[in-house]
Amino acid sequence: MTRPDDLELYEKILTQDRHAFETLYDRYEKLVFSFAHRLAGDRTISEEVTQDVFLELWNGTSVYQ
Repeated sequence: MTRPDDLELYEKILTQDRHAFETLYDRYEKLVFSFAHRLAGDRTISEEVTQDVFLELWNGTSVYQ
């Protein structure tokens, strides 16, 4: 079985595919958190930013293409 690329996962997330969301989250959660922490310098804010990014992705309220 081949590893799905990010675009395939994103397209599945748009149809509310939880497995695709979990896969993309596992792939990028640390990167998003690290980036937010570098900018904010605060763990709590970085956690909130990370949550917001993935929540918007799940809800389809932002376009990441």
